[in-house]
Amino acid sequence: MLNTMKAPQGIPYAVAERLQSIADTAANQSAALRSVSAEMRELHAAVQKDEADLQRLERSGGADDQQISQLAAKIERSRADLAKLLDRIEKLSAFWNSTKRLVDTCQSYARTNAGRIMLHDGDDPQLRPGEKALAGLDRASRRARSLKMDRREIELAPYPRAEAKRKAREYLAARAQAARPDVSATLEHLQEPRFPTRVLEKLGSGSLDFVTVDVIGVMAWALPEAMQAAIDREIDLMCEGEDEIALSEQERTEKLAVIDADTLAAEREVVMFSELAGLMPPADTDPRAVLRLSDAMPAPERS
Repeated sequence: MLNTMKAPQGIPYAVAERLQSIADTAANQSAALRSVSAEMRELHAAVQKDEADLQRLERSGGADDQQISQLAAKIERSRADLAKLLDRIEKLSAFWNSTKRLVDTCQSYARTNAGRIMLHDGDDPQLRPGEKALAGLDRASRRARSLKMDRREIELAPYPRAEAKRKAREYLAARAQAARPDVSATLEHLQEPRFPTRVLEKLGSGSLDFVTVDVIGVMAWALPEAMQAAIDREIDLMCEGEDEIALSEQERTEKLAVIDADTLAAEREVVMFSELAGLMPPADTDPRAVLRLSDAMPAPERS
């Protein structure tokens, strides 16, 4: 049961209390979901019984039209109530699944970082003058979503062609070095040079692996300049018109650091304003914001 959750050892009481609070919320949502589901099952059974009774009345010929009409109207009302219950179940299921994911994420983060937990020592987010909790939540949520989209754009930005060419050169050099033939037996016994092999496909324990000479490596060893020139041409073709949006490794790191800090600040607002509005933050909210942990704590792994 979520409401009897055992907090990870080695975490501060304030963090354990936060974990228990969202676990209790998930448990309450689960209980509400079970209650509405049971109500829907009972109503569905009653509708089936009424429909069977209506069929018997219609076949018997002994019932008056008013009795049949009243039962048909009752069935219609019950079906409308069933539709409303189904809608409630769908909403409750979405709420419960989101909160359960949030519980699991936060508990996993606390467990992973137990023993080095640092609490957030900054000021709590505040609503703007005259702003209601729901309006503040909407503003903060939109800000967090926008920042996450900005982060995605940075991740997808190409690298400068010079960096790409350098990386390709390092790759080809490594393949060439690994594919260098062994000519010692040729010198000593006039045997053929021995070219290292690579595993193409692993099967079972390895006895049936498909192996072959590394053709790319041999070409990079025998024709290093031609191989690099060919790769450079491909990079130039792919980079045409994209130089202005390319980001170096350092630029990418710096921009992501700023966006991640701004996103965490926005998600702290989301958490605070969600609580003021009596709601739960989204399932993908940063555990550091949910548990009120320091910005210096490690960022959670991104899925």
